[in-house]
Amino acid sequence: MEKLRDEAQRNGNINWDTGHEIFIGYLRRHLLSAPLFDETARREIETDLGRLSAFEYPETSDAPYDRLSDRVTGADLSIVCALAGSGGRRWGMRCGSWRALHWRPCCRSSASC
Repeated sequence: MEKLRDEAQRNGNINWDTGHEIFIGYLRRHLLSAPLFDETARREIETDLGRLSAFEYPETSDAPYDRLSDRVTGADLSIVCALAGSGGRRWGMRCGSWRALHWRPCCRSSASC
């Protein structure tokens, strides 16, 4: 999320490229398919990702970046456990790898992590 935020706020999306589009596509695929979010949350995620993908109009407010970050960490930390657990290993996700990125450990009591 910080790469998207930095590019918009610091550079006005002047360096926007296919890498940014790939990242937004990745977030869209995996956040919207996560069974942990209700329909309201999915609509909000789609709206925020749609706003960020309109690179001609850089999003300079923190709100959509913060909401999306909260979906993966903080308030909705359970998605990290779900992704790192049963299905997420195919993406190479492990709890320890999240910790290395300064994310809180996702599974304090789960043997799967």
